[in-house]
Amino acid sequence: MARVGSRRSVESRKKIARAQRERWRNARLADAAAAEARAEGANDGGAFAKETTESASKARTARMTKLIAMKKSNTRAEKIAASSVKVNQFSYELSAYNKLKSELASWSEGFEKAKGRKPTFKDVQNTRIPWLIDSFQEYVRLRNKLIAETPNIRGDVGKLAKQTLPSPRSVPSGGEFRLSFDEGEDENDDGEGSSPFSIFNFR
Repeated sequence: MARVGSRRSVESRKKIARAQRERWRNARLADAAAAEARAEGANDGGAFAKETTESASKARTARMTKLIAMKKSNTRAEKIAASSVKVNQFSYELSAYNKLKSELASWSEGFEKAKGRKPTFKDVQNTRIPWLIDSFQEYVRLRNKLIAETPNIRGDVGKLAKQTLPSPRSVPSGGEFRLSFDEGEDENDDGEGSSPFSIFNFR
């Protein structure tokens, strides 16, 4: 061992230099390993953040899709309900109209046999029979209302069928829903005038 203050030998200086180089090399390797670890950690964190963002986006999309589907389902149910109400109301009024038509037809036929002509509204008024006058007025009201609503109700029937039937293919070929009313009936059945044209043109 060299004494303090004495000059080191060449061999000793070489050993010291090798040891110093080894420490520097180890230090560089340690720094490189640490840098690589930090880079991997950053990449892992970025991938995790990206995965989290994608998961959140998918969850939001799923919720929105569900809400839209629920809204469409509610809207469809509301449309079916509205169409059903209209069709049911129309059917009820059509039934009442046909009942009045049948009741008034009996009186009209009797009048025609006795007078040789079909009755007018003035003839109905001249009877002074309350139920007959009221029935005729209700008959005219219903008939005018049904005729006016027929174009719309056909659309509602079509919508209702489209929403409730499984498939249009199940409808027999050539089948068509039709609503018809008496042709040739006086359009002025409001009681004005005394036209000889019969207001009871039943067939």
